[in-house]
Amino acid sequence: MSLIKRIQLETDLSEFDATVTDGGDLSWAAAAAMAGSNGGMSILIDDATAIYGQINAADKKELGYRFYFNPNTLAMANGDDFYLCVDSGNADFQLRVQKIAGVYSLYGRVNDDSGVGIYVNTGTIVISFGAVTHWIEVHQKRSTGVGANNGYMRIWLDKNLPLPAADASVENVDDDTRDYDNFLIGAAGSIEAGTLGTFYIDEIILRDDAVEIGPRISLPLLLRSIEKY
Repeated sequence: MSLIKRIQLETDLSEFDATVTDGGDLSWAAAAAMAGSNGGMSILIDDATAIYGQINAADKKELGYRFYFNPNTLAMANGDDFYLCVDSGNADFQLRVQKIAGVYSLYGRVNDDSGVGIYVNTGTIVISFGAVTHWIEVHQKRSTGVGANNGYMRIWLDKNLPLPAADASVENVDDDTRDYDNFLIGAAGSIEAGTLGTFYIDEIILRDDAVEIGPRISLPLLLRSIEKY
């Protein structure tokens, strides 16, 4: 078990295995820099076209990922949501941003063996919008075998190491026959007409295990030394 890829986004988008930019709506920008970096990924939503960076991670049974997120000018109509992260096949896992009753939040979903979506505490992870930097960490694992029913998805927002109990999670999922495909991050799908504007992503780490990743920089700065690669 180990690092799949670290995407630092210091100069361009070339660290991704593939990108879908829709004519430049997905781009590198110095303004998207977070956590002391030189730049990041700028995602402009101006239509329903999915735009994203792809990291090849097909056939993995476990994923852990952390990235920085700044909503910047992104605005959403009430009831809208979209995929922030998703697998490239049957959307067997999803991390979404939504707006419900005027409140922005994160939530997750994993599909069980029958294809039924199991939602991860919808609406419980409230996220500040505007030019605010957050870091998001997710650990997810498929069930280890028939009848084991031990799959899970766990989500943290703005948490230092060691990670506390997840801000939201779903446990005991029967999903051993589902297949994680390649990892997409950005405005990666399910974009609705009332969702418009630009947001930023930076400093992406994707692993194939549950090693805690944590923030790139936190106070005190000595916490840099415990970042996992």
